[in-house]
Amino acid sequence: MELLALFDDENRVLNKSIPRPNKFDVKDGEYFKIILLFIINSKNQYLIQKSSNENKYATTGGHVTYGDDDIITTIKEAREELGLTLIKSNFKKFETIKTPKAFVECFYMQRDIPLDSLKLQEEEVESVSYLTVNEIKKLMEEGLFNCIHYEAFIDLEEKRKNNDL
Repeated sequence: MELLALFDDENRVLNKSIPRPNKFDVKDGEYFKIILLFIINSKNQYLIQKSSNENKYATTGGHVTYGDDDIITTIKEAREELGLTLIKSNFKKFETIKTPKAFVECFYMQRDIPLDSLKLQEEEVESVSYLTVNEIKKLMEEGLFNCIHYEAFIDLEEKRKNNDL
């Protein structure tokens, strides 16, 4: 069973874990952690994946397991979901979102990755494509884009417009 690392109210790792199926049962003042990785190509399109498990779109992401940190998890999720081999210098953090039960660590990278070079994790990723900002907004309007991923996407777009990265 996958165990998720737990963090305190200040986003400091605790020497505690919780089984992934029980993640929403964390005690007050404890949080699990999720990472998101946005990949942007030279045409300012985002690499977006459609979930195999539900009719939703999102960026690459995953839960931080016990013993890992957000950097290791980002590298691991890119490899598992997309077949990409990354190193820490390939991506940069742009924000942390705090929700009632989780911290969401948000990263981005700029790289042209041919879609046919990706090896998708079939259990989680049905398909991938590059989408424009407007196409992502339309998916959200239709209720087809993961909400927390969309919040991070909007924040990233705002930072990019303001040259604040």
